[in-house]
Amino acid sequence: FFITTSILIYNQFKHYLSFDYGFSSKNIVNIELQGVDYQKLSNELRDVTGVTTISASDLIPSTGTNNGNQMRKSGSTGEYSEGGILITDENFIDNLDIKLLAGKHLPPAGESSDRFVLVNEAAVKNLGYNHPSEILGEVFETKWGNEQLEVIGVVKDFRYKLLLNEDKIGPLIMRNQPEHFEYLNVQLS
Repeated sequence: FFITTSILIYNQFKHYLSFDYGFSSKNIVNIELQGVDYQKLSNELRDVTGVTTISASDLIPSTGTNNGNQMRKSGSTGEYSEGGILITDENFIDNLDIKLLAGKHLPPAGESSDRFVLVNEAAVKNLGYNHPSEILGEVFETKWGNEQLEVIGVVKDFRYKLLLNEDKIGPLIMRNQPEHFEYLNVQLS
């Protein structure tokens, strides 16, 4: 029983380590900000030898923590569509090697930049579009706060939820809101 259980646990562990999550975490060190201004820390770390790129996010994908949001096409009276939300800066998708399928990256933080969002392929399908380019420029409203969000890009699906919790990849929205950043994602050479 002990040997069989050990082999089973080993195989599961090996599966989770070799599983393709749709992003690269190779040589990425996630540093919890603990209230430190992300821009100041980022500027200091850029001068450290061996640091190649830096991004910021509110959580680390596929670690068991995730946030949700609900949205629908602006002006519609239909049901709200549920999805995850990931707060990132403009460097996040390049830093984690997430493929941009259509549109452009998130703009740098600034006045009204948080109204622009990226969505994943699952969100495109969930919101009733057939091709990533069809959703570009569309405006959606959130259920809470009635924010107007404009889709400017579509990224390839990647696992942002823990593999143990959900087998399929759900809809995801990505926004740039620096006041919510909790981690720096530092890539080392």
